[in-house]
Amino acid sequence: MIAKLVFYALAVISSLLVLYLLFITSDNLQKLPYTKKSEIIIFIIALLIMAAGTIIGIRQVNYYSKYATTNIIFIVSISIAFITILIGLLFFNGPIKWN
Repeated sequence: MIAKLVFYALAVISSLLVLYLLFITSDNLQKLPYTKKSEIIIFIIALLIMAAGTIIGIRQVNYYSKYATTNIIFIVSISIAFITILIGLLFFNGPIKWN
């Protein structure tokens, strides 16, 4: 029962994060001359990780009804996407400039 409740909460959070990353990516693509291309690539990689985790998790519940396994899939995909964004923006986006 609790695993099912956690599944629905994580599914909503994961779906909202996918939509947010999609919005950020499309917004950066519209402002292409003013943003760094590395930011767009980092957000696309994180978007693909989150979307894959969401799709795999929802298929896992639809076919096998394993809510606990799906919760782990959601948590892992969210954490990998967050770490990807953090490492990408801190190390591959260039030096931080203070104004």
